[in-house]
Amino acid sequence: FTDISLDEIEKVINVNLMGTINMGHYAAKEMTKQKSGVIINVGSIDGFLANPENVAYHASKGGVKMLTAAEGRELGAYGIRVVSVAPGWVRTEMLGDFAAAAGGKLHMKGRILEPEEIANTIYLVSLPEASAINGTTVFADDGYTAFKGIDIESKIK
Repeated sequence: FTDISLDEIEKVINVNLMGTINMGHYAAKEMTKQKSGVIINVGSIDGFLANPENVAYHASKGGVKMLTAAEGRELGAYGIRVVSVAPGWVRTEMLGDFAAAAGGKLHMKGRILEPEEIANTIYLVSLPEASAINGTTVFADDGYTAFKGIDIESKIK
């Protein structure tokens, strides 16, 4: 926390939280006119669990969690659902081989998630069949938060 600059914290919060606020704000303006829609925010397990990682990321994703609840409460009266999807560790260009290997041990499948798995979860919560899901977060974390990211390999041996 003391090593990161306040400018970097502000940048992360502007991208992750303010970007999500801006998207929801403009989408909701159109959706309220049609009295329907689904806003899907991308959160993270780091909005719920504090890990020894970037404090700015945690703060921004914690904000997405509360934004989702507040938007869902306010926009539900207009027939709009708001859901957040909180991924676990996902294979992206930002994640190095060491992080991917370490993160894989913390998921039930013993591997990190693929981007398509998160996209599929986002698609699922967008469907009319998910109409009961509003103002809350759906975890796409392969069990990470269910067992608090315990290294599954050490438990199998």
